[in-house]
Formats: sequence, structure tokens, C-alpha cells
Amino acid sequence: MFNPNQFTVLYIMVYQYLEEIGAVEEKDVQTYEVLDYLFKSKGFNFRDSLVAVSYLFQNNLRNQELLDK
Repeated sequence: MFNPNQFTVLYIMVYQYLEEIGAVEEKDVQTYEVLDYLFKSKGFNFRDSLVAVSYLFQNNLRNQELLDK
């Protein structure tokens, strides 16, 4: 039962944690492309909305700009 939307958010959160503890040295371009898209897009389709909401919940609703969208 693979759910790519949840997997995307899980991957982003794990990668951000690994960056915080210094386990990875280079930034993963694909991870930041997804985040850039979420923060710069003016509108979302249903799939994008699921990823954005999952990301917000995993970050304890810390991004007001994304919440406003």
C-alpha cells in the first residue's frame, strides 16, 4: 500500500533531520525542489494539497505562509 504523498513528506522530514545532525553534507536538490514548489506555487491541485498539509502537520504547523495558501 505505497502512498507517494506520505512518502514524499517522510523523505523530506528524514532528510532535514539528517542535515540538522550533520549526517549529510550536500543539499539534496530534489528535496528542495519539492519544498520550493510548495512555497512558491500560487495554487495547488489535490495531490499538492495533500503533500503540503502533511508537511505542515509534520512541522507542527510552523509555516504561516504555507498555511495561508
